[in-house]
Amino acid sequence: MIFDSLGIGEVGVVVALAVIFIEPKKLGKVMREFGKIKRKVSQFQADIKAQLDAITLEEDAKDRRSKLQSEKEKERAWGRDRVKAMTGSDRAAASEAVVRHIVDWPAYKHAKVVSAFVGTIDEIDTRALLERILADGKTLLLPYVYTPASGNPQLPSSSGEPEKESDSGSAASANGGPSPTEESAKKASDLAATIPSPASTPRKALRMAQVRDLEKDLREGVFGILEPVSALRYPIGDAAFVSIDSQAAPIDAPAVPAPQADLIIVPGTSFDLRGGRIGQGQGFYDRYLPGLKGIRAGLCFSVQINEKNLSLESHDQFMDVLVTEKRIQIFSASQFSNPSFGPPT
Repeated sequence: MIFDSLGIGEVGVVVALAVIFIEPKKLGKVMREFGKIKRKVSQFQADIKAQLDAITLEEDAKDRRSKLQSEKEKERAWGRDRVKAMTGSDRAAASEAVVRHIVDWPAYKHAKVVSAFVGTIDEIDTRALLERILADGKTLLLPYVYTPASGNPQLPSSSGEPEKESDSGSAASANGGPSPTEESAKKASDLAATIPSPASTPRKALRMAQVRDLEKDLREGVFGILEPVSALRYPIGDAAFVSIDSQAAPIDAPAVPAPQADLIIVPGTSFDLRGGRIGQGQGFYDRYLPGLKGIRAGLCFSVQINEKNLSLESHDQFMDVLVTEKRIQIFSASQFSNPSFGPPT
């Protein structure tokens, strides 16, 4: 436009047109209205730009998360492959050495409550360690996975097996009386009314239960891993919570939750030399560990330790100690301010 070439701009155009076509008395009002419109247009443009910038940032964040997840999966597979490459005899020997390191460690000797795990084929065989913890008179905690129940799940009997409706129960129901299943549901409902359901409880979470007998107190649960039987589980949140395998906690569950552990022995697929850890990818330990005061000891084969820093996210939990068949390596000196939990012997 000719006005642009003269450097007058859009304001100059409006002023020139106003002077030519608008009466002088109305010129001020017109200019004020024009100023309002211009401010609205500028605000609209700023809002659009902010939205576009936010979309760009969100897309960039998604790309970063995607790349990070891809790297974590590679590092997870790296650890698993390293373990699979070990012979059975090497795994057995390494597992025995790990147990010796732990039981000779002052932090273990002075711990009264120890939480551990039942090792799978890709992990340290912890059977001997669990037996030793019990033999030493310590309180042993083992993990299970649960999710709040929906509806009225079938309640197990005191043996840990789900109750089945008996013929007598059917007869009682037919005669107008409550069946055993109805009575169990009523008891569960009454118990649920006395226990709060915190909004922060995740749908699937890791919890610990005290185990006293490895033969009687464990059964196959989530992912085929041995878990404490339902009768040992304290009902957190929903009184009728169930394990992911759909077995509900019985109404005679423990009256108090399991104590917090002094020593928390944690599995993983890969670790690094900072104490960084990558698990199976479900995030159970990353949600379970925050807030606990016990010493976090990662348990693994030495081949699972990556010399490079792992690709970790803000929620990934670090270990205070790594225990392998070769040594015990401490990362968090602050956890060992108590001399009784001092460095390994």
